[in-house]
Amino acid sequence: MKATKATRSARNRKLGTRPTRSGHTAKLRIDNFDAEMKRLGFTSNLEMAHFLGLGEGTVSRLRTGKGDPGIAVVLALAKRFGYAKLAELIDGGNGGTVDPEMRAAA
Repeated sequence: MKATKATRSARNRKLGTRPTRSGHTAKLRIDNFDAEMKRLGFTSNLEMAHFLGLGEGTVSRLRTGKGDPGIAVVLALAKRFGYAKLAELIDGGNGGTVDPEMRAAA
């Protein structure tokens, strides 16, 4: 039987543990992302979201800096733009390059 979120939360409280998040952090280079959007002729978050296969709210949060790209966003960018452009759009947090593990996932 699959554990529900409530069951997992109760188990974690009992054990005194919390699920860990990935240590990978990525930041969207908003200026580059906006320039790419303009180059493609997109004028709204909705158009870019459809192009990437993401939700409009996700694109909005990314462009306003209220959210960092998760693996789904990184993969969507890699799928549409390829690794060379991905390196221009994402700062992997290690000297301006994309983490090799992220590159392998793309």
